[in-house]
Amino acid sequence: MTNTKHLFMPENHMEDLYKSKNPLVKFVHVQRLRNTLSLVPYKAKVILDVGCGEGQLLEYLNKIKGRELYGVDVLSHVVYQARKRVPTSIIVQSDGCKMKFKNNTFDVVTCIDVLEHIPNWRDVIKEIIRVTKPGGIIVLGWPNDDNWNLARFLLGKGPVPDHINILTPRIVRQAMNRKSIKIKRIPLCLPWKFCLTTQESYIK
Repeated sequence: MTNTKHLFMPENHMEDLYKSKNPLVKFVHVQRLRNTLSLVPYKAKVILDVGCGEGQLLEYLNKIKGRELYGVDVLSHVVYQARKRVPTSIIVQSDGCKMKFKNNTFDVVTCIDVLEHIPNWRDVIKEIIRVTKPGGIIVLGWPNDDNWNLARFLLGKGPVPDHINILTPRIVRQAMNRKSIKIKRIPLCLPWKFCLTTQESYIK
């Protein structure tokens, strides 16, 4: 099991960000969610969210009827919150580096703003590829920490305490061993060096 001592996730942490009174903070987090949803094919039926947190993404994915939704997270208290939020989903406490799903199970696998927290993040990538169906879609997201920390500084905050990896599109694409097919960035789909966060989709 991945060491979780460094992770910063108080109860309702993400919900507080989505409903923040600071318009910039709220915009970034809500737009990141919308960007991710736009990369998930409408017809996808069996979907897994790796590092599902409190279940906000699963909640929106659940608005399309007929979907079979799964979530995994390493933290027990957020798994509890996600199950309450989306009771029709199957959400388990699991290490993303070793998930108990069969090969080629999911039409879509999402993993948003998770890899930067995990020491052996490339193992998570391998697992995600393993459980995705051939021809299925993988949606990954991660922050540009240089710009993210600058934005936090301007808001009077320090660096994100539990980001232990600095990821770039080149590094992630190398780990995926494939090019992305679609890209969404905040703000305004600017080039990577100017953006705060990115979501990219890939075909297995």
